[in-house]
Amino acid sequence: FEEKTDDKIIRMYSYNLKNAEIKLGDIDFFACSVGPGSFTGVRIGIAAVKGLAFGGKSCCGISTLEAMAYNLRGFDCVALCTMDARCSQVYMAVFDCGESVVRLCEDKAVMISELPELIKNCKKEGQPLAVLPFLFNIQIRVYRGGIRSLFCKKAPQKTLNKKAHQEKLGEPF
Repeated sequence: FEEKTDDKIIRMYSYNLKNAEIKLGDIDFFACSVGPGSFTGVRIGIAAVKGLAFGGKSCCGISTLEAMAYNLRGFDCVALCTMDARCSQVYMAVFDCGESVVRLCEDKAVMISELPELIKNCKKEGQPLAVLPFLFNIQIRVYRGGIRSLFCKKAPQKTLNKKAHQEKLGEPF
C-alpha cells in the first residue's frame, strides 16, 4: 500500500530525532516552508509543524526559495533560486549571498522567457551567478555585463561535489 504523506512526515521526524539523539521536547523552535510550492504539500507541512509546536512551542514560516539561498551563505555570489511552476513558468527570487543572505527580488512566478531581463535588473556587477536548484538546466550567456541569451530544459537532479561542499561549509547538520 502507498504510505500517506502525513505518515511519512511523522516517520521522518522520528528518524531524525533518533539520529540526533534528542527528544521532541528538546526542540524549542520549529520552522517550515510556506511556499512557493505545491498547495497541498505546503499545507500539510504547515499543519505538521503547527501540530508539533502545539503546547507552547514557537514556530515560523520561511520561503522555500530563501531556504535554497541559505545553502550559499559564505560564498560571494548572487543566487537565482528557481522552482518549476509548470506551464513554462518558474517561481524565482534573487539573493545576494556572502556572510549573510540578502533578498534582492521578492518571490514571484515568471515566464521562463522573462528571466534574462529580471536577472539583468537584480544581478550585482562582478559577482558570479549561482542558479539553484539543479532541476533546470539554465544556461545564461553573458556579454559586456548584459545577458545575451537564456535557454531552459529539464535536466536530471544534480548534487554538489561533496568534498568541495564540506571544505567550504563543513559537515551537514
